[in-house]
Amino acid sequence: MGRSVLLRSRDDGATFTNCATISRDKIIYIAPAAITNRLWKGVPQEDGRGLLLFAASTEYRRSDPYLAYLPLAEIENPSALRYFAGRDAKGMPRWSKTESDAQALFSHPCIGELCVTYNRFLRRWLMLYNCEAHRGVRGIHFRVAEKPWGPWSESDLLFEPWRDKAYGAYIHAADKSKVPIDAVHDPGRENDWGGEYGPYVVERFTRGAAGSTTIYYVLSTWNPYNTVLMKSTLQVA
Repeated sequence: MGRSVLLRSRDDGATFTNCATISRDKIIYIAPAAITNRLWKGVPQEDGRGLLLFAASTEYRRSDPYLAYLPLAEIENPSALRYFAGRDAKGMPRWSKTESDAQALFSHPCIGELCVTYNRFLRRWLMLYNCEAHRGVRGIHFRVAEKPWGPWSESDLLFEPWRDKAYGAYIHAADKSKVPIDAVHDPGRENDWGGEYGPYVVERFTRGAAGSTTIYYVLSTWNPYNTVLMKSTLQVA
């Protein structure tokens, strides 16, 4: 994962043209979120609409998360990018024109695929990502924050394949001493452990009430190489 680019299609995705290179460093694997600027005091512009780019870097699955901002009206102009460069003493974000100034939103250097959405029921930004190290346990992590730049909560596990009985059901377990023999693996991959990655919220399916939400998200599985639809309910403590 050496770079991210912006492509444009004028024929409903049949063909694409390359508009610009976005990054070769920290804004590589991108989770975009469109916002109305006036609702988020601290973004580089007060009026109009903008695009928040939550991202992992070229350190694939060894990255902390980063954040950049792009005016929606200048989406094809990478020189308009501004990079989150930390918070000041009042907790307000600092922005820089230089990508090397970009600061991580928090430290958890295991991120590859990630998804960030604003959950109106929790009134929080919700980040999902896969990580192979959470107190010694792999799984899908989640964090929440009131502002896009944080502070973000500590991570917790949204999905863990043993706890949630995925192994042997829709993710292959190669150790027959731990689970019964399953038939969910790809052909010829009986000895390859399955795994989970790529949790992406299907935002239009999100439901809830004040302080509580049910989210639906797609989850990719590695052996079998497939995608499943997941559901989780979260509540503000």
